[in-house]
Amino acid sequence: MTGSARLEIFNQAGDSLAGRYFLHRLMPLSIAELTKTGNKADINKLLERGSFPEPYLAENPIDASRWRLQYIDSLLQTDVLDFDNIKAIRLVFELLRKRVGSPISYTAIAEDAAISPNTVKKYIAILEALYIIFRVTPFSKNTARSLLKEPKVYFLI
Repeated sequence: MTGSARLEIFNQAGDSLAGRYFLHRLMPLSIAELTKTGNKADINKLLERGSFPEPYLAENPIDASRWRLQYIDSLLQTDVLDFDNIKAIRLVFELLRKRVGSPISYTAIAEDAAISPNTVKKYIAILEALYIIFRVTPFSKNTARSLLKEPKVYFLI
């Protein structure tokens, strides 16, 4: 049993684990789950701290922030370090933090990080697989238009 997305990343790297694991996704808390636990569902607190149990239920914002930083460091050091340039993915992560809720230009991030746009897309996919971020793609009745528009990135933690 693992608490990380390491198995999925190994799968992307080409190692076959067929028959050796069962994949079960455990998502962060939802507002419905929070109300069932007897805790008041506070949307502002959820947006500020994220929906993982530890930071949301922490006594104070400092503990929540400490958990979040430790979690991100642990994921990036353990799950990503084996596969790619940790400094470049950290830089992409920091650039995304500054652009939360804005349309994401892969080219602009690539220029700022001095890497290729395809590498930026790959790093964003890895961060999504680790449930650090999620993308919101534009909606339009014209499918071609919505595919051409840039998505927005938000953080789960």
